[in-house]
Amino acid sequence: MSKRDGQASAPVRDGKASGNRATPERDGQASAPVRDGKTSAHSPAYAVLTLALIVMATSGILLLSECWERYATARYWRRVAQLRERTLEDSAAPDILPRFRDAYAQNPDIVGWIRMDDSSIDYPVMQTPGDPEYYLYRDFDGNPASAGAPFADYRCHVTPAQGFHTIVYAHDRLFLQFNQYGYLPGYFTSHQYLRFDTLTETGQYQVIAAFYLDAGGARLLDPWDPGDPQAYEFYNYLEVDSPEGFRKFVDIIRERQILPSDFRLSPRSRILTLVCCATEFFSDIPGDNGRFVVVAKRVGP
Repeated sequence: MSKRDGQASAPVRDGKASGNRATPERDGQASAPVRDGKTSAHSPAYAVLTLALIVMATSGILLLSECWERYATARYWRRVAQLRERTLEDSAAPDILPRFRDAYAQNPDIVGWIRMDDSSIDYPVMQTPGDPEYYLYRDFDGNPASAGAPFADYRCHVTPAQGFHTIVYAHDRLFLQFNQYGYLPGYFTSHQYLRFDTLTETGQYQVIAAFYLDAGGARLLDPWDPGDPQAYEFYNYLEVDSPEGFRKFVDIIRERQILPSDFRLSPRSRILTLVCCATEFFSDIPGDNGRFVVVAKRVGP
């Protein structure tokens, strides 16, 4: 065998030729990092990181979805509010105020309109005695909507003649600003008045009280006898039935209220009660049964 052949055959037999000494597959010291790199994707740290990224991405998507839904809801109600600015002199319902004739023509379930300056409160109020909670998850046009639409208690007399006590319900997404009476100092001072117009009569109202309510039983217990099985039911006092009943209605509002308000009511007063979910950060009612209640009385047209 020639010397040239010997020099050429050596790398083939034992792989020790100078050009191959640094080859990872032949060098045990260089091979370990490559093997670890291939298996790192299965390590616990990698799994935790992947899970964290998935959670963050999901949370971001949900947050964006919530923000978009709130934006779309606000945009929708701003469009609906424009109906209040349209007046129809000629209408099939001449007894209805001109400003509401267009809205009534589009949806005859409307019975009034509530709005408050320096706020986003500017909504029609619906009422469907045959299906009391029809608008709980439907908008003004009757389309499915998680925010629903404000609606009056089916037992209340709103129009054409308004009764003693009108109760309006709405989700906190629409009535959220009313919660500020419960936690924002000075909000009551700057937001004492609101408007509730029925289809036939305008009305200015003054906020006189606000309080939290446990919606589980939809009642306020008699402060003098909390164990009384005939506990006074706030939601059920819609008309003045007796002097005693009226006094109890007023006394319980005073007992529960959290506003610095010294009000006076008479059996001839017109009372507007606004009810929405109490946001968990501002309510002392545990769970999802908390309701925030704002009570106002009519003080002028």
